[in-house]
Amino acid sequence: MGKYNGILLISDVDGTLMSTNMKVSERNRRAVSEFIKEGGAFSLATGRNKNSIKSVSRQIEINAPCILVNGCMIYDAVAGRVMWERYSDEGRLKAMLSDIMAAEKTVGVEIFTGSGMCVVRPNNTTELHKARDPKDYYASPLWDVPAPLYKAILTDEPEELLRVSKRLQKSGVLEKYPDFRPVFSENIFLEILPGDASKGDALTQLRRISGGRFKKIYAAGDNFNDLELLAAADFSAATKNAVDEVKRAADVVVGECSDGAIADLIEIIKNTAEA
Repeated sequence: MGKYNGILLISDVDGTLMSTNMKVSERNRRAVSEFIKEGGAFSLATGRNKNSIKSVSRQIEINAPCILVNGCMIYDAVAGRVMWERYSDEGRLKAMLSDIMAAEKTVGVEIFTGSGMCVVRPNNTTELHKARDPKDYYASPLWDVPAPLYKAILTDEPEELLRVSKRLQKSGVLEKYPDFRPVFSENIFLEILPGDASKGDALTQLRRISGGRFKKIYAAGDNFNDLELLAAADFSAATKNAVDEVKRAADVVVGECSDGAIADLIEIIKNTAEA
């Protein structure tokens, strides 16, 4: 038996495991490989979908189910099967987005569907998203987007998206749809999730599905959509580049994502196991 048997390390991707160059550092790669060799389980908790994580899994070993679409799906990347999922109400989500698009004429709108990523209203940041993170993109008018629908993303330049968020809160558009919750995953992405969906709730579901396989869970993140994940874990870490709210919520702050933050956390796990 390895010294990390029964331990799951689950990491956010963008801003935690990898930086804006879309590369996993060699230091993280080596550390995760050694962690798995000693019995550890490593997985991802991300806003990405099952097609988008392929670019990550080609760079680093993953041997445990992943939380995808910001808590709307648990996916076994090894077996290639969905283990659990949660959808948005199609009519309600489209009605909400219709109201938002009427109020905000230039914000980009994307919807994660069962067929991939649908761009409902393009702008510069939706194009950046496509270039930075290739997915199964397609375009469609809002009311023609095919079900099932997982989540939506509003996207724009950071300062403008923050203003959009504040205007929507002040106008009552968000209050009109209490069955959804907005959360920033990056400063250019404001995600619209089912009200009961989060990485933390999905981690609770993963514990249940795994039937006691994981005796201790470590989690790492950097942004607002990681807060529930960190709260649901047994031990949590924020990257040095994380937003202040995540740093305050975490048990420890490790290094920058670009410097191997996950390797830093594995060092902590190693020292704890050897104590």
